[in-house]
Amino acid sequence: MAEEQEDAHRNVRGKAKLAFLGRTRVGKLPVSFRDGVEIGPNSTELSALVGRLGRDANLLPFHFLKWPLVDIDYKDRVIMEIKQHFDFPDECNKYVLKQLNAAWKDEKADLKREYFIPFATREDRIANRPDKVPEDQWTVLVEYWENPKTLEKAGKNILNRKRHKIMHTGGSKSFMKHAVEVRLNFKYHQNS
Repeated sequence: MAEEQEDAHRNVRGKAKLAFLGRTRVGKLPVSFRDGVEIGPNSTELSALVGRLGRDANLLPFHFLKWPLVDIDYKDRVIMEIKQHFDFPDECNKYVLKQLNAAWKDEKADLKREYFIPFATREDRIANRPDKVPEDQWTVLVEYWENPKTLEKAGKNILNRKRHKIMHTGGSKSFMKHAVEVRLNFKYHQNS
C-alpha cells in the first residue's frame, strides 16, 4: 500500500522561491529576446516570475474561460508588475503575455486534474475547492468543466494526446529556447 502511494506521488519542485527579487531592489534585471524567446543570464528568473504570476487567480482570474477573454487591464497590471523587476522593450510584451497564457492554462489544467476529476459530484467538487482559487471563480470553472460540450471536447483531446509519438524531453526549456541556444552556439563556433 505504501509503495502504491509512493508511486502515485509526483516529484515536483513546488513553487518558485523567487529569491532573485531581492537583487531587483537595486535595479531592474536586463533581459534580451531573440526570435520571441528570452535569452541571457536573467531569462530563467523572468520565466520563474511569469510562471508564478500566471498561476495567481487574484492577478489573472480563472473565471475567464479562454485567454483572449481575459480583460486587458488584468494583463497590463501583470506586465507592469514584471517590469518592476525586469528591463525589456515594450515590443517584447507579446512574448511575455504568451508565457503568461501558458502558465495560466497550465494552472487551470492542474486544478482540473487535482480538484475536479477526483470528485464525482458537483457538490463534492465545490466543497473541495482549492484555497488559492476564489469561490466565485471555482464555481464558474466547475460549471464549465461539467458542460457536456466541454466534456466531449476534453475526451477528444485526451485521444489526440495519446497519439503523440514524440514527447518533449528538453526539460524546463522550450524547443524554441533550445533552438535559439543552438543557433547562437553555432554562430559562436563559426566565428572562432
